[in-house]
Amino acid sequence: AACRQNGIPRLVHMSSAEVISGAEPLRGLTEAQASYPHEHLTHYGVTKQRGEEVVLDAADDQLGTCAMRTFGLFGPGDNTVVPLFLKAMPGRRQMFLGDLNAKTDVVFAPNLAHAMVLAAEQLEPGVDWSGTPFHVTDAEPMNMQRFLSELIAPLGYGTIERPRLPLTVAKGLARVAEAAYRITGAERLARPPLTTHKLLLSTSDYWLNADKVRRVLGYEPKYERVDAIDRTQAWLAAEFA
Repeated sequence: AACRQNGIPRLVHMSSAEVISGAEPLRGLTEAQASYPHEHLTHYGVTKQRGEEVVLDAADDQLGTCAMRTFGLFGPGDNTVVPLFLKAMPGRRQMFLGDLNAKTDVVFAPNLAHAMVLAAEQLEPGVDWSGTPFHVTDAEPMNMQRFLSELIAPLGYGTIERPRLPLTVAKGLARVAEAAYRITGAERLARPPLTTHKLLLSTSDYWLNADKVRRVLGYEPKYERVDAIDRTQAWLAAEFA
């Protein structure tokens, strides 16, 4: 409504891959193959889906819209993923969970911003991709646990290779933590250090096919993975060391 009232012909929506994430793994799905799950993992996923649906359904011959989806956003300025991960490890040691075979997309924030700018520059009312989503990735998917351990290693954090916490035990601990936070009302102030949502994202496959954003928008990552990690580690060292 605000776009229409002010004569804005395009709306690029920052969505999330959480809109298509349920308990089942995602392995290389295209936008056409992915669908909204019957049950989301979080309230965040529910609300992001509703927002995305509203934006995409609004596309017509006067307003062009699209939505950008991604997993594992990281980079300088991050105030969610890495800070929460650090708070969950007061002993500066990360214990690995499961067999570490699962992979997920991790995307450098400036690469996602680049994709959004390309969409804003090319989106017009009536183009054939208006009213559709894009999956944005920047390199090969990685194991999330190993990626985070590599990212924070310069801060003096280490890993416990053995023993690994069995996944069944971790799931039980997560359920207990979630129940305790819910019963005491602590969930209004903070998240539990371990949740079933975090467990799924770090021990199951969640990665996307991003051919469409390359084909339609001409997107290629502006930063290679090594450079992205170096830049993020430099920021983390200045912010948290």
